[in-house]
Amino acid sequence: MNKHVAVLMSSARYNDEWLLDAVKSVLNENSDDLVVHIYIFFDGCKSIYGTSAVCDVLQSKIFADSSPQLRGMAYGLNRCIANVLKSGIWYDYIARMDDDDLIVAGKFKKQINFLERPD
Repeated sequence: MNKHVAVLMSSARYNDEWLLDAVKSVLNENSDDLVVHIYIFFDGCKSIYGTSAVCDVLQSKIFADSSPQLRGMAYGLNRCIANVLKSGIWYDYIARMDDDDLIVAGKFKKQINFLERPD
């Protein structure tokens, strides 16, 4: 399969526990044939550091951005898309999820298999 997926999140007034669970559920999807990166926009945060427990798991698979003013979800997601395009990484798919969602194990592979099924 060897697919790359970028997952976009815009987070404002987040709950640390929910956000951390959401991030971990996405990172658990990484495997030998599936690479998943997360792009998070912290809306209304002065800094991405010290704002959330998710910073404890920041790694090469998580890219964070922020704005000190509340800009709204559409703005945050558009910033994430801009960051994906600027990353220089080729992604086969872009997924969107809320900061309190959880990814069920195997979901991305199942969705990719469905999208790529022969007609």
